[in-house]
Amino acid sequence: MAQRMTRIMHLLEASGGMTKAQLLEVEGLFPGKNSKARERMLNYDFQYLTGLDLLRGRPNRQTTDGELVYSLVRPTITVPPVDLTQQELAVIELAARSCGDDRIASEVSRALDALDPSSNRVGDDPEPDREHQNYIVLAEAAERRRCVSFLYDGQNTGKATARSKVQPWDVFARDGAWYVHGWDPYATANAAGQKRRTFRISRIASTVTVSGKDHAFPIPPVVDHARALGEEPERFATLAVKNDRGHVLRARGTLAPGVTVPHGFEAVKVPFAHTERMADEVASFGDAVIVVDPADVKAGVMARLTAAARWADAQQPSAGGATDEHC
Repeated sequence: MAQRMTRIMHLLEASGGMTKAQLLEVEGLFPGKNSKARERMLNYDFQYLTGLDLLRGRPNRQTTDGELVYSLVRPTITVPPVDLTQQELAVIELAARSCGDDRIASEVSRALDALDPSSNRVGDDPEPDREHQNYIVLAEAAERRRCVSFLYDGQNTGKATARSKVQPWDVFARDGAWYVHGWDPYATANAAGQKRRTFRISRIASTVTVSGKDHAFPIPPVVDHARALGEEPERFATLAVKNDRGHVLRARGTLAPGVTVPHGFEAVKVPFAHTERMADEVASFGDAVIVVDPADVKAGVMARLTAAARWADAQQPSAGGATDEHC
């Protein structure tokens, strides 16, 4: 879902506005889905973006049937006055740099600059919008299959290594960070002789430059993001989802009509890469989602629900025996 949402936002921003019909016709945006499923998934994405006040619809001047053209809205946020001491600013900055998320550290650093423009913190990014600009360039390059080059600090040490003519296949998000995955001619080939490489966009130490013609290289039909990050290989969980529940799981998966499930439920096959994360997510739906398979996800969900039930029982006050002392 995150990959599809990213592409929808990029298409809306790059085009200046698109209708639902135009988005539904974008190749590869809803792979393997029929027309009703594509429209349902797009409506879900639009509801999500509307809830964040990021989507705006306006009448299409080229038609008279009430069709809307949708575009992204850049929100304006008013921050109330904040007065922090130098010690408090230092503590906030230290916490941000210690959290392990480069993007959070960058955002906090920019916020601290706004609060205290006279400060001169070591290691601040001289181009605070570079990551965002690089993301836009890389997403468009992957869409048009054009080669890119940039300097990259793989270990986040401040020592960048030159890269040239990387073939970007896809841009995706994972755990609050953005990545570009593709073919790197300078990488060490794996056992299969391949030179696939994943770059964290926040660690790109220069402006991304694009070269070559459109459609300069082929892209694999399926890009496994989990494997790209060295995670567990992607698998599928078959879930029985109660009607009108589990919309997030439905949007990410596909219906499995051949699977027997209880009355009032639908079978949905959902891709996942982390067994524990999948168990956490399914358990959060309580009795609205039942795991059919695989067994390790089912066991993980049962363990979480059992622990939650025991905790709830422990919170109940003991009834005790009745005595005349309370009369």
